[in-house]
Amino acid sequence: AARGERGDERSGDVGEALSLGKAVLSSDQGSLPEVGGDLVRYVPAWDVSAWAAAILEWVERPKVLAAAARRVAE
Repeated sequence: AARGERGDERSGDVGEALSLGKAVLSSDQGSLPEVGGDLVRYVPAWDVSAWAAAILEWVERPKVLAAAARRVAE
């Protein structure tokens, strides 16, 4: 799951994705880091290049994505 922060608090989305055992990309803004803790990969909210790089890494390196999902499921 990938989630940005546009000024609205969407921390429930992060918690729901984690509860389903999904790896999460999230912005580092608002309460999102409090909800996701160390299970989430955080990206600066307005850094488009950082978001693109993080998404591309998970697309091109499925083992990295799988490892993130395993950490969540533990």
